[in-house]
Amino acid sequence: MDTLLAPIEKPRGLMMKLVYYFTRKQFGKVLMLLKVHSARLPAAFAMFYGKVSQLDKKLQLHAETVALIRQQVARLNICLFCMDASRW
Repeated sequence: MDTLLAPIEKPRGLMMKLVYYFTRKQFGKVLMLLKVHSARLPAAFAMFYGKVSQLDKKLQLHAETVALIRQQVARLNICLFCMDASRW
């Protein structure tokens, strides 16, 4: 039995189609995170991601400190994708 979610190659909504288009244009392909994770989330989560980005700009910590904290949180949560993303 396969427990992994299948990637969504052709999204239904207009917003996700635009996200796929611009991601493909920028990176040459659609990132697996978008195909598996983001394509299944409600639009409200995209707004949440935007708010996190806005809050990041208000941080008064050094970028290195923020990266170390995110790496530690990813390690504690055992999120392999997050660990790879924070290393990148």
